[in-house]
Amino acid sequence: MKNDGTDPEKADDSDPGVEATDRSCFMMIVNQSGQTLTNVSLTHSSGDTNDVINAASMKNNDTTPQKQISFETGPFADFDYWNISFQIGGAAYDTPYNDRCNISYEDAGQLIQCIVGTHAPWGGDYNLQTKMPKSSSCDFNINKK
Repeated sequence: MKNDGTDPEKADDSDPGVEATDRSCFMMIVNQSGQTLTNVSLTHSSGDTNDVINAASMKNNDTTPQKQISFETGPFADFDYWNISFQIGGAAYDTPYNDRCNISYEDAGQLIQCIVGTHAPWGGDYNLQTKMPKSSSCDFNINKK
């Protein structure tokens, strides 16, 4: 059984009959790379849903408009996957893996900032941080192709 997500405070694990709950929140891209990014494409996937933000060009410190996205929570919810690609001066960059970082029910209705930065904790050329408002944020490497 799926919960319709009308009660964002209800954690799915408190009702053993609920397998997954459809929820929504917002996401945006923030460019803190120190560079101008072109052909930017960020994809969030959850279950059968793919939400995409595209930007032709983003100067340093630019942000995209917020976009509403869908996600699931609960014991049988699908994972949330994050992928970004862009170019800097003609060189192509992307997240080399199908990176997974789940959104929590506490984030429903809130804004997730997807920050492209220079700090790459695991040796990447750049970093994508999915900054969650309530749950744990995640960091992913962005590498030159």
